[in-house]
Amino acid sequence: MPRALVETEQAYKYLSRTEMPEKPCPCYYNGRSSHCTTFTHINPEVPPYSVHDLNRIGNSKKYLRELLDRGILEIDKVPEHEIPKPKKAKEGEKPSKPRKLNQVRVHKSREPIIDLPSIKRELDSLTFPLYFLDYETNPTAIPPFNQYRPYQHIVFQYSLHVLTEKDAKNNLKPQHFECLLLDGDPAERIVESLRARIGDTGNVISWYKKFENSRNRELAFSVPEHSKFLRGVIDRTYDLMDIVENQYYVHHEFHGRSSIKSVLPALFPNDESLSYKSLGVKNGTEAIGAYRQITHGELLGESAEKKKREMLKYCEIDTYAMYKLWKFFTELVNSSV
Repeated sequence: MPRALVETEQAYKYLSRTEMPEKPCPCYYNGRSSHCTTFTHINPEVPPYSVHDLNRIGNSKKYLRELLDRGILEIDKVPEHEIPKPKKAKEGEKPSKPRKLNQVRVHKSREPIIDLPSIKRELDSLTFPLYFLDYETNPTAIPPFNQYRPYQHIVFQYSLHVLTEKDAKNNLKPQHFECLLLDGDPAERIVESLRARIGDTGNVISWYKKFENSRNRELAFSVPEHSKFLRGVIDRTYDLMDIVENQYYVHHEFHGRSSIKSVLPALFPNDESLSYKSLGVKNGTEAIGAYRQITHGELLGESAEKKKREMLKYCEIDTYAMYKLWKFFTELVNSSV
């Protein structure tokens, strides 16, 4: 029997049950990202932040099972000497960081791990002006425009904060530019707008640059007359997330994650200007939903205009947050000199 039919039959039997599923449920031995929506209901004894949140624990299922079978749920109960060491690096590769060990240590100590020389080296490699860039995109099974493949991310919006060296020295805020296109194929107009804002020198800053640079490569294909410009942007893109991902700065409130929505509230817990909680559009998924509502005619008039303002505000915070994080790490380095 095909696997899909087997799983469908299993799901039907599971959903048809009238009694509570027996513990432990299959999700119990998975990392947090693989938990079902009923996990907390079925496993109320598991704290919101547990060993399921250990960094890359999904790749260490045997170790996770060992901890759980011994009743170790809290991060601060994890024996440090038992944490698996990273695999030995192959010749030419950088040695892996002890991510789980670092996570456990900062959780217990409440003191961040800070590698100032490495942070300084990263920041010193950057060239002004700095362009903090973020895209919003719409992936869809059936592309609405020519030259797109199924589920290709169509860039319909960007936010850009630009900081010159002079502005940085005078502690001035960066200039902000934005573009939101909700009619027709936006590729050419997005690129032309970026070309008018991003110069030929200076680093482009992203958080998880793999996403932005994948979009830039696709845009270079769609708008070949600007391919040289876009290849230059790719070459000059720096991933600010590397400071966290490479363990140069480890904070207990990161909870083993490096996404900007995990890092930001940990480093700026009381800054309401960097909070997504009160926004009408709070994340990329909601931005996609808003784009589809407007372009499909589900929102009209003032309702559509209000949603546009919410989309612009959300994307603006993303790039302003990158600037604030850059500034945080820069001031951290400068204060140590």
